[in-house]
This record gives sequence, C-alpha cells and structure tokens, in this order.
Amino acid sequence: MADVDALMKAIDKDNSGKIDAKELKAALSDLKLDDDVFQAFIDKHDKDGDGELDREELFEFFKSVVG
Repeated sequence: MADVDALMKAIDKDNSGKIDAKELKAALSDLKLDDDVFQAFIDKHDKDGDGELDREELFEFFKSVVG
C-alpha cells in the first residue's frame, strides 16, 4: 500500500485526500482520453458516491487497470 500512498500524493494536487476526474486526467494525460471517459472511471470506482476516489477506491481502480 506504500505505492498507493505515493501515487495518491502525486496525483492529489489539492491535497484533499481524494482524486477527482480533473486530477486523474492530469495524471493520465498521455492516454489522451475524453473527459467523459475519465468521469466514467471515477463513477465506476467511486463506491461512496462523492464524485472522487479516496485512497482505497484509487487502489481498486489501479488494481482493475493493471490486473
């Protein structure tokens, strides 16, 4: 989980403790995906429905992406 903590710190630019679609898009900008795609990623992994990914939700997101 230390890797997730480092990743969270790097992506969470406003230090809110959560990752929003804008921060996720900035972190993954090389993928050149539409805003709707990033929002869909957030929506799929946002278990508490607050529109952002917390540490655990971010971990699950990357686990699903990496496999």
